[in-house]
Amino acid sequence: MGCEQYPYDPRARVEHLVGLEKLRAVADRELAAQLFRLYLHLEAAEADGRAGAWRTRDQKAKEAAELSELQSLAKAAFDGAYGPAAKALAAQMLVDDQTWGRPRRTDLPSLRAFKASLQELRRHP
Repeated sequence: MGCEQYPYDPRARVEHLVGLEKLRAVADRELAAQLFRLYLHLEAAEADGRAGAWRTRDQKAKEAAELSELQSLAKAAFDGAYGPAAKALAAQMLVDDQTWGRPRRTDLPSLRAFKASLQELRRHP
């Protein structure tokens, strides 16, 4: 597969051709071959970029779901659902001193650390 699929046609007009069909208007076949390889390279790079964007979106969706789960876990701990030790752990780890005990730390790293500590607490009560 290569530019041979698009043989030179002296009657071809670039402005009337679309995509790789434009190679039919290139008399220099070596140049046509280089343009074909460049096209394939750019097409692959574009596909990789789209795949990267999908991975990024997918990762963001996973993090949003994890954040929601961790926020629910923290709320349950604050409400006493896991006992007084878990409630004290949540207060220690998630209440920001600068907010006078009202809003809690709700960022993903803080909540992940809280989950790990809560799991440890539950293993060794």
